Amino acid sequence: MRQAAIPWDDHREWFDQSLTNPRRWIYIAAVDDPDGSASPAGMCRFDAQAASGMVEVSVNLNPRYRGRGLATPILNAAIDAYFRERGGPTDLLARIRPSNVASLRAFGAAGFVFEGADAEEGLDRYRRPAGDA
Repeated sequence: MRQAAIPWDDHREWFDQSLTNPRRWIYIAAVDDPDGSASPAGMCRFDAQAASGMVEVSVNLNPRYRGRGLATPILNAAIDAYFRERGGPTDLLARIRPSNVASLRAFGAAGFVFEGADAEEGLDRYRRPAGDA
């Protein structure tokens, strides 16, 4: 199931708030283009969860770069950068739609294991324990 498109103004407001949120970190992955420039291929977002002490991580690829096997390398590189910059390791949490096979594969390859389902949100929780860093 695809989510509805997010209106541009809503996205800009979310992004502006994200840039000032002290509990959120966003990493952008770029790939080299043949002309020597770089293009954004994807992003990883880390949200510190105060109540649990875990950090929720998500990955989103530029549609132009999907299906090229980049999600796991981007995810692993962002996790490494996050731990280098923020300290760690810490438990990581991912919430994934059960129908999102590409995300399930990418997070599984990055060491996340199924923890449980959240029927209310329709998402499954996956966790990468701190010791797996």
